[in-house]
Amino acid sequence: MSDNGFTTCPYNASHRVPRSRLQHHIVKCQKVNPELWICPFNATHRCQENLKENHYNTCPDRPHDIALPKAKAAKNSTVGAVTTPKPILQKDYLPENDPDCEYWD
Repeated sequence: MSDNGFTTCPYNASHRVPRSRLQHHIVKCQKVNPELWICPFNATHRCQENLKENHYNTCPDRPHDIALPKAKAAKNSTVGAVTTPKPILQKDYLPENDPDCEYWD
């Protein structure tokens, strides 16, 4: 039997789940297990606090254009937008406000 489509739960090594269901499984499993560090590049990567620096440096999902010292300088070790996006109101999406909208009637 092929094991390619399955992965091991980071909270309990005896849990083998399909890769497509890993995120769903982690949400359930984290409620009853001790808290693990969450990788800022892939939320399905979880590890113990003492192993986080090693994972951070070797994560296969870390973008190659992010320099490690700059990324690690962030307050909570996450990489992403540092500003809050401006909320867009529903009225901004109405066809009358869209110059590219085509009326077929």
